[in-house]
Amino acid sequence: MGVNHYPLELREQVLTEYELGLGGYRRLAKRHGLKRDTVRDWVKTYGSKGERMKKNKVEQRKKNIKEIKNMSRKELEEQLELSMLAADFWEFYANELKEQIKEENKKKAQLKVSENTANKKE
Repeated sequence: MGVNHYPLELREQVLTEYELGLGGYRRLAKRHGLKRDTVRDWVKTYGSKGERMKKNKVEQRKKNIKEIKNMSRKELEEQLELSMLAADFWEFYANELKEQIKEENKKKAQLKVSENTANKKE
């Protein structure tokens, strides 16, 4: 079975355990019901966590593209609508957050002015 036939989560789990020193190829393979060579190949292929994350993103994008190509027009339109709603929500959220930060900064500035005025009177 090739690397792509296993869930990404399983591969991540095995590689994380390997990096943490929780077992070698043989022990991890036995624990997860894999072949020793599969674990060895994953370690050699995917190396460090940062490198795995990059490869996982590429694999996920390929999977997403494949899924999108198999969608009907109606499903695509529904996904587009959901994406647009999500974008609107995050834009609103970001604007609300900016306003809150602006208000907090105003209050801090006013407090600082008040403290400076009080210190000058003393």
